[in-house]
Amino acid sequence: MNPSHTLIEKLSKFTEKQRKIIYENTFSIQLTKGCSIACFDCGAGAKPKLSDYITPDELTEILTEGKFPHLNGLYHASDPLDYDFEGTDYLEIHKIASKILQSKPYIATAVPKGKEEFVLKYLLHGNYEKINGWVQGPFINRVSVMKTNYNRIQKTFEQMEGYKEEDQIQTKNWKKNDEIIITNEKSLKAETIYSFNEGTDENLFIVPVWSHYVASIGKPVDFKDVMEYYKYRQKNSGHYLSNTPTEIADHYSDSKPGQIHNKKLGEKFKDDLSDEGIGCAHGVILTPKGAYNIQTQRPTPDNPLGWKPEEITPNNFKVTPYKFYQKIHGEKLEGFLKKGNHRLTGESFIKDVLTKIRLKTFDDILYS
Repeated sequence: MNPSHTLIEKLSKFTEKQRKIIYENTFSIQLTKGCSIACFDCGAGAKPKLSDYITPDELTEILTEGKFPHLNGLYHASDPLDYDFEGTDYLEIHKIASKILQSKPYIATAVPKGKEEFVLKYLLHGNYEKINGWVQGPFINRVSVMKTNYNRIQKTFEQMEGYKEEDQIQTKNWKKNDEIIITNEKSLKAETIYSFNEGTDENLFIVPVWSHYVASIGKPVDFKDVMEYYKYRQKNSGHYLSNTPTEIADHYSDSKPGQIHNKKLGEKFKDDLSDEGIGCAHGVILTPKGAYNIQTQRPTPDNPLGWKPEEITPNNFKVTPYKFYQKIHGEKLEGFLKKGNHRLTGESFIKDVLTKIRLKTFDDILYS
């Protein structure tokens, strides 16, 4: 696949001042057009198959030219781990961006085919990323587990060294609430072991996960046990970056028949849509095809995703300001987050903002 170079060509037609405004309100750079997973109910409306990409040199040029105070991630209607072009995979792109930005881009992935071991490596063996000596949180921030990818992940998990059934620590010499659990190989502190399935005195299977151990009673540990460990850690971690694990978005357990995700979004559900989309910001996204305003609203039959991209052009230059949050809340975004909204999710945004001000769209305030 050859890149179209459309984004860099279109950006060159803006004035330097216009590009500055675009960059300052950009919250996402979508590296690829399309997604190899392409769920039919994708909340971002990702198209199936990859058809274009921003080259490593183009991304470097853009990030070096501008300031991006609100840039969150290098994906939108795409999966960041799909990126593997010109001898550069996403890991290398991530390093390039982190070095220029002096902060880490947020990574959420639905685990493209062939990337199962890459994702599991971080989930099982440690995941924190430091830049200039400061912890920036987990390298992979969010993993979506769905009926369409769980079996692939589980199959890879059970074939990995240390996690195969024959590699798992096994013992019958254990009791719940013991201070120490004795195995044939080592002594493990009970407080480091997490188990999420019920049992009595059956054989205990134990595997290392991150800095702890995950145990399963009466059967080998599987990836679902690992998911439960991460969900438990996420719930009990607090808001400190140094203690925050990867978030597991468990659509595998939560989605209903006929759905991949737990929200009804997109054309298939236009007559029975969820009350909120997955949008979490207003502003600008850069894609391989150009620069676009993004305005989040309630999903409707005419707009079943809850947002529509509108291309920014030099002749009709209007940019959705990212900082409109200050107008709605009367405070800085940082203050809003400190009040307990740890992540500005679609749920907190739609319920806390749209409901209170009773607006269907933001057209009246976006350009004021």
